[in-house]
Amino acid sequence: MSDPDRLALLWKEHVRAPFPPHLRRADIDGEDTVLLDADIGGCVSGALSRPLDERRRRALVRCLMAAAKALPSIGDGRCRRAPPWSSAAEIHTAVP
Repeated sequence: MSDPDRLALLWKEHVRAPFPPHLRRADIDGEDTVLLDADIGGCVSGALSRPLDERRRRALVRCLMAAAKALPSIGDGRCRRAPPWSSAAEIHTAVP
């Protein structure tokens, strides 16, 4: 599967998955989960239609680093399941 196809599939899965209600208004290790989800979504949806420019690529990398920082806390009992962006590393590798 090509990277653009893989990205489109990941995005389709992401859009279908409901945002976990217990993560709304959540702040995990200084990251607002709703804002983080929206920022990653904006970058990925943009990448589906055109290559990301340098500014958007930096924004995506910042978001994915924040997601990587927040994800371990989700498994520590404070949250019951991972948010839709838990495949952040896959998203990063699939963005052209």
